[in-house]
Order: sequence, then structure tokens, then C-alpha cells
Amino acid sequence: MVSATKEIQLRSILTSLLRKSWVIVLFTMIIGGGGNYYFQSETADSLATVTASVLVGEGEGPKVNMKTMTALMNEPAVLEKVVEELPWETSISELNGKITTEEVEGSQIIRVTATEKTPEEAVVLANTIVEVFPEVSQEITGINTVTILSEADIKEAGIIAGEDTNMMPLFSLVAGLAAGVGAAFLLDSIDQRIRTEREIENLLEVPVLGMISKIDKYSMRSSKKKNIPELKRGEKIV
Repeated sequence: MVSATKEIQLRSILTSLLRKSWVIVLFTMIIGGGGNYYFQSETADSLATVTASVLVGEGEGPKVNMKTMTALMNEPAVLEKVVEELPWETSISELNGKITTEEVEGSQIIRVTATEKTPEEAVVLANTIVEVFPEVSQEITGINTVTILSEADIKEAGIIAGEDTNMMPLFSLVAGLAAGVGAAFLLDSIDQRIRTEREIENLLEVPVLGMISKIDKYSMRSSKKKNIPELKRGEKIV
């Protein structure tokens, strides 16, 4: 008896889902498709980083302050010249987020790290900075002992992997499917229409003796035509 009851309940659940299958499909497409589009557009691309360096030597000019020289490499005076030299369009504000400089402890070496979308662009950016810096720093500080120590090499480029969101579209589809099933049950629970003999018996608590099929206009016209007797010439219907 318990097994039969469970079977009836399971059949009722499946029937409800089939009746509202369009709701499940709709929610899955909207939520799953929308989530997939969002995560695809928000996924961070991989970035390439390279490093170049300059040497600030001691000369007969002003005394070298390494902290000042390191900070100068990120200043607009230097970056403006870099923007002019680069073979692609960019801005000072964009370069600020792509360049980091540091003083190598215990030395007079300044290391610059450039980050770009491709290793080729990262190499061009880093090398342009170390090429421009000696000239600009001399104009500002009067120090003429800055030389390029090492240029960036594409073979030494590092790759920063973008955030992995490969599973997110799948989660979106599952969420859409779950929302669709929930909405299907909700709509079916508030739908008071009677569809089956069992629903009638449960509601009225009496057995169903018979069912009358739905008759449409086409069926009625066909039935009327069949009931009209064929008349011979000269005969009349009385």
C-alpha cells in the first residue's frame, strides 16, 4: 500500500513537471544563458609580465637619491614620453596600472616590471620605459649617469593566468533548472483546473461513470452533414 502511494505521488509529480515543462525550459534558458554571458564577459584574460632595469651610476653631478629616482619612473613626465613613443594608443592613467618599479636593495639598480595583454606588448612597454628614462631623468634632476642595465626579453615573459570561471556557466544552468522546477510546481499548485478522472474522484469522493470528449465546431458540422438524408430528384423532406 505504501509502495502504491509513493508510486502515485511520483506519477503526480512527473505529470506536474510535464504540464509545465515550458516554464522549466524558459527559466533554464534565461538564467543559464544570462549567467553564461555574464561570466564569459567578466572573465579576466591572461596577462604577460616582463622585467627590464636601469643602473643609476655615481657621477660628478648631484647626489643620487635612489628613492627619488625610483618614484620618478612612475611620474607623468616620464609616462607622457612613453605614451608618445609606444606604437599603440594609450594614456598615462592606463600605464600607471601596468607599470611597477622597485629599487634593488643594496644597489643602484631600478627594476621596472611591465604588464600587458601579450608578451610582445609587454616587452615593447618595458623597453620603451628604460629607453626614455635616462633622457627624462637628466632633464629633471640633472643626473646623466642613468644607463640601461638589461632590456626585457620575450623568452623570459611570465604569464598571469586569468580567473578560471569554466564551471560558472554550468552552475548557471543548474540554477536555472532548479528555478524552473520550483516555478513549475508553484504554477501547478495554484492551477485549480481539473484534468483527470482521479482528480474528479478525489474532489467529489464519488466514482466517475464516464467521460464526454470535447466536441469542436468542425466535429459538429461533420455530424450534421452525415445526419441529412440524401434526396432524389423530385423528393421533398416532410
